[in-house]
Amino acid sequence: MSDDYASLARMIDHAVLRPTATWEELVEGCRLAVSYRVASICLLPYFVPRAAKILRDLEGGDHGVALSTVIGFPHGTTAIGAKVYEVQWAAGEGAVELDAVVNRSLIKSGAWDEVEREIDAVVGVVRKVGGLVKVIFESAELTDDEVARLCAICNRVRPDYVKTSTGFGGGGATAEAVTQMRQLCDEAIGVKASGGIRDLETALTYRRLGATRLGTSSTAVILDAWRKRLGA
Repeated sequence: MSDDYASLARMIDHAVLRPTATWEELVEGCRLAVSYRVASICLLPYFVPRAAKILRDLEGGDHGVALSTVIGFPHGTTAIGAKVYEVQWAAGEGAVELDAVVNRSLIKSGAWDEVEREIDAVVGVVRKVGGLVKVIFESAELTDDEVARLCAICNRVRPDYVKTSTGFGGGGATAEAVTQMRQLCDEAIGVKASGGIRDLETALTYRRLGATRLGTSSTAVILDAWRKRLGA
């Protein structure tokens, strides 16, 4: 595992997803993401068209930061057709990474065929429009068996990533959830730890446990500490 600056920075999706985030905060999030050279900036869906223009204008677009947004956020209880439309709209406006929340009502109802149908529909439409798809479990609200069943579904449906949490549910990422998801998902499927990642040590712990992306709003704190540790 490499220990240069980019090895950690390129794992981070910088999140600006508070429902009260202002335009100024959303714009500043884009600037921060570019400044720190992270993997993506993950923004409120309605701001995607503005963010796409901002990212094109910053450094002439030559920075490698992807535009990401969320689907069915934060509860996942919108209809399948609504989630499909959200993906199509967001991709059409410039988003290239889509983080979609699973319907936990279906999970708790034991409607596993419906859960798989939904995930398959979302992954399928992302494949048609291009880009990456991450399936958000909200693992803190699920049993180990439910997480295992979701991992099995994802092994069949093949999203790009599974993701622990929205950061707005009953809890964030945990070492246990990251470990379980990494062990049960095929190696080709990435694991994104998200929710409650506020310092460098937590970020490095999840990386050691097999996370390949990190969702956080504490990007500057984490990467400034990383630079200090590296002596950069």
